[in-house]
Amino acid sequence: MTTTVPDRRVILDAVTLACRARSLHNSQPWRWVAEGTALHLFADRARVVRATDSSGTELILSCGAMLDHLRVGASLCGERPSPAMMTGVAGRGV
Repeated sequence: MTTTVPDRRVILDAVTLACRARSLHNSQPWRWVAEGTALHLFADRARVVRATDSSGTELILSCGAMLDHLRVGASLCGERPSPAMMTGVAGRGV
C-alpha cells in the first residue's frame, strides 16, 4: 500500500477549517502535532472548564467534533484521511 502525503497547503486549510469546531465555552481543548506524514490530535487537559466539565466528557466530545471537521475539510480538498485511535500515549493527552 502506497502512502500519499497531502500538500502542506491542503493540511493547513483542513486544520484551519477544523478549528471552527464547537467546544464548551469555546475553550478549544485540543492540540495538533505534525510528525512526518502523520497529524496527531491531542486533548489539552489544561484547557478543561472544570466548573462545567468536571468529568472531561465535553473535552472528548470537542476533540471528536474537531476530528470530524478535519475529515470534512480534508474531503473538500480531495483527500481521504484515515484516522486511527491511539490510547495510552503518556503525557500527550488522549
